Amino acid sequence: MYYYKIYGQSVISDLEMPILQKTEPTDCAEDQVIFVMLSSMPAPYDQMPGKSYHYSSEIGFLSNDGCNLLILNGKKIIYQPKPHPYSKSLVSYILGFGMAMLFLQRKQLAFHCSCITKGGRAVLIGGPSGSGKSTITNALLKKGFKLMSDDMTVVDPFHPDRPMAYPAFPYQKLCRNVIEYQKLNKNALEYINKKKDKYLVPAPSFYEKEAPVHAMIHLAVSDTLPIDGDMPLLSKPPAFAWCKLQGITTWEACKQALFLHACLVENLHEKELAEPTLRFSSLCPMYQIVRRNNSDSTERIAELIEKIVNES
Repeated sequence: MYYYKIYGQSVISDLEMPILQKTEPTDCAEDQVIFVMLSSMPAPYDQMPGKSYHYSSEIGFLSNDGCNLLILNGKKIIYQPKPHPYSKSLVSYILGFGMAMLFLQRKQLAFHCSCITKGGRAVLIGGPSGSGKSTITNALLKKGFKLMSDDMTVVDPFHPDRPMAYPAFPYQKLCRNVIEYQKLNKNALEYINKKKDKYLVPAPSFYEKEAPVHAMIHLAVSDTLPIDGDMPLLSKPPAFAWCKLQGITTWEACKQALFLHACLVENLHEKELAEPTLRFSSLCPMYQIVRRNNSDSTERIAELIEKIVNES
C-alpha cells in the first residue's frame, strides 16, 4: 500500500501516485482518510456506457475511455481500468474528477483554479484555457506567493472563519508556451500530456497548510474590452479591465468555476449542491479581469491581484 497526503487528508492507495507527497501510516487519522482501491464495478455500474456519470451524496460514478470510478460516501474511490489504459491519465482522472466528486459528497467545493497564498491569505485564480492562469500564477510566485494547488483547488465553504483552501501537491502542469515564456529547460522536465502539450514542473515554493480564501479571480481574454462603469478604464488604449462581481453574478461565477461544472450543470440548482456554492459566493470576494488579446499585461495584472489580496 501507498500512503500520501492531499487537501488536508491522508490517502491510502494500492495505486502508486508519485506526484503526491508521501506520509506515514501512523499519520493517517481515521476520520481524515481517503481510500483508493482497485476493484470491479458492481451492477448496474458495470454496464454503463463509455462516457457517463452519476452523482449523489452516497454514490458517485464517473467513466471515461480509460477507467471507471465509483466514489462512495466521501470516503472511498474504487477504480477499474479499461483495456490498455494510459497509467498517467488514470492517476490524473482519480486526482481530478474522482477527488472533485468525493469532496463534493462532503459539501466541499473543488474549483478548476490554481491557488496561491501570501501572508496566510489564499487567492484562487481561474479562467478558460488561454486566459493566462499559469502565466499570472507564475508571475505572482515570483512576487513571493507560494503555490497551494495548480489545476484543482478544494475549499471548505462551511469553515467557521471564512472559506478555507487546502494544499494539493508541489507541482504545476504547464503548457509548452508557458515553459518557453519562463525559459525553462524542457529536457529536464517530465512530459505528461500529449493532448494538451503539458509538462510537470516542480513548484518554486509550496505552502503545506490550509489558508483562508480572501479572493477569487476569474480571468478572461477578449479582442474588445467591456469598458463601462463596472469595468474601469486602466490604460489608453486599455490592456485589460477589471471589476468586482456583485449579486447573483458571484453565484454564477462560482458554479462556472467548479471542476465538475460540465457534469453537474443540470444539478447545480438542487439544494445539496446549491448550499455550498451559495455560501462560498456570499463570503468570498470575486473579481473578473479581462485582458486584451495579444497584449502583454502580465505584470500589471499580477500587481492588481496582489493589491486585491492585501486589501481584502
